[in-house]
Amino acid sequence: MQRREFPPDNRKAGVAAPHDFADHRVVSVEIESGAIHVRFADDKVAPSPGKMFTLRPSIDSYDTSYPKITWVCGYAEADPDKVTGGINRTTIERKYLPENCRGPEPENMARL
Repeated sequence: MQRREFPPDNRKAGVAAPHDFADHRVVSVEIESGAIHVRFADDKVAPSPGKMFTLRPSIDSYDTSYPKITWVCGYAEADPDKVTGGINRTTIERKYLPENCRGPEPENMARL
């Protein structure tokens, strides 16, 4: 973090390989440009089998002494005044996420 770079993958982040996190509820936990992508198993996690949830790190772009890391979850929008790592690959339906992770409703859905 001192160089303002997010780890590009699990190895550089110093954590186990993506599939080493697998259990009866999780298929993998992958780090990609700082973002953490959790893919859920195809069973026992209804209503989200095979779906993915993303957490993205976000730091103040103006704080050079001690940057505070916050997390952007799911479809939530990142603060444009912060540097946010990775991209959102969440595929879980918004209605199953906490409200602060739902983000704005897509335009085509708002008209229905």
